[in-house]
Amino acid sequence: MNRTRIVRTVIVPTLIALLATLGLYTALSSRLSAPERIPVVMGQVVTATTSIPSRTVITRDMVTLKDVPLAFVTPGTVRTVEAVVGRIALVPLASGEILMGNNVTGTVQGTAGLSYAVTPGKRAMTVQVDEISGVAGFPLVGDHVDILWTTVGQAMAQQTENRTRLLLEDLPILAVVQNLSLSSDSGAARDLKGYTSVTVEVTPEQAATIALAESYGRIRMLLRPAVDAQSVGEFELRGTALLQASRTLALAGDKRIGLEVRVLELDVSALASLGFSQSQRGLERLASWQLNQLSSLIENGRGRVLERSTLSAANRVGLTYRWMAQAAPSGTPPDAYPAPYGLSVDMLPAYYGQAHAIVEASVRLQMVDVPADGRSLTGSALSVWGSQRPQMGEGVIALGLVSADALQPAAAGAKRMVLPGNVSADLLSGKRTLMVVIVPSF
Repeated sequence: MNRTRIVRTVIVPTLIALLATLGLYTALSSRLSAPERIPVVMGQVVTATTSIPSRTVITRDMVTLKDVPLAFVTPGTVRTVEAVVGRIALVPLASGEILMGNNVTGTVQGTAGLSYAVTPGKRAMTVQVDEISGVAGFPLVGDHVDILWTTVGQAMAQQTENRTRLLLEDLPILAVVQNLSLSSDSGAARDLKGYTSVTVEVTPEQAATIALAESYGRIRMLLRPAVDAQSVGEFELRGTALLQASRTLALAGDKRIGLEVRVLELDVSALASLGFSQSQRGLERLASWQLNQLSSLIENGRGRVLERSTLSAANRVGLTYRWMAQAAPSGTPPDAYPAPYGLSVDMLPAYYGQAHAIVEASVRLQMVDVPADGRSLTGSALSVWGSQRPQMGEGVIALGLVSADALQPAAAGAKRMVLPGNVSADLLSGKRTLMVVIVPSF
């Protein structure tokens, strides 16, 4: 009796429960599919193929692309080889290391130090400015500026009046030291206190030019338009042009004046036929008959033209003619700085609607002695200057520029370099004289 009760009350319900659980498990298992596999998304990153020291320019063979799980790619990771080739490593990089953007120089200047922003072969030069000479603090990094140079009379030899020259053009700005504040809500003016310097990118020669210009006068910056890369060309404006009345200055403001420059040698004995003497020195006016007579003397073999060039300048804008070369002693290293020699003529033509033009000129002959033993070069210079008012068909002539004694080297065995062309024996002996003729057309 008790055994039958146990079977009915314990064993049978237990078996039924087990069978029900087994059936439920089987039913559920048949409905469940196999677990879905989640794919791993990969991405490419740039890694170093070799150890890269700091301050090293990264080349193509130093880096490669490597696949890594995209989940492990953090912001700032370099993803393309082109993004780092040509850049400079800011920190040492181990072989196999993933490159980060902050480990190499970027495209924004100044983010890795000024020395990384300077183009190879160029230099960074800081120029002291204020709110006026620095264009009121508006130039920013990446802008380009021109530089004007103003000299005061007597600041340089042979100069008696103020002059302003466009010295350099299109210099990129690398850095600006300034403390600008501008309230957009109140419309308050800029606070320019602390605007003290602008750093520009220049060649070593341009840096020397700016340094010398600062010692002889004042410099001023001109902000260039962002899309203007056109060169204006070197020009000079002198104070005499500003002394004219405003009505006179307005005459022929857009007119251009042609200047033909002739460098020639002439028999000393032929000077008298032109109305000049061997002792005359300076800038003289050449009448039309004198120009014709000079051409006739050259045609008859009593002189010859060494060099001829025609230039054009805007009215009251200075320009320079140069017939120059460079000399260096034998055995000089290729990177040594040579000495220039030859002829340069600074001219300022002015036309005010009258029958004549005004031509101011300064003619300078730079000579260099080249020693035979390779010692240092020595130089000397001779110059004449003045102002004349030739009419159309007339010209001006620079006389007494050099003597036969001045053409001889100062030391025995040295060679005196005078002009880029060959200097004749007649000129060296004093039988001929060197002169420069300027013929304006207006």
